[in-house]
Amino acid sequence: MGRIQAQVLSIVLVAILAMWILIRTKSIQFSYNLEMIRSGLKFGLPLIPHNVGSMILFITDRVIINRFMGLSEVGVYSVAFQLCGAMTLIASSFNLAYAP
Repeated sequence: MGRIQAQVLSIVLVAILAMWILIRTKSIQFSYNLEMIRSGLKFGLPLIPHNVGSMILFITDRVIINRFMGLSEVGVYSVAFQLCGAMTLIASSFNLAYAP
């Protein structure tokens, strides 16, 4: 738990330092346009249920495997799922690049 807390703390501190430097050097300026915010919310808010549904689909298989097979099998499945996801990304990239 201490390792996780240290990583989170270091990420937060570096983010605060980076934002402070960017604001101080005027590399970033905060402004808002109410019409653009409305447009972004109009586009993005309907996508929230879609993303929640996707998360439920990704989590459900692990819950079922944990219920019937155990936590160690969930770990094996999760590792295999991540490796297959990386291989799928590479294969689909090549396919999209070379397919007519």
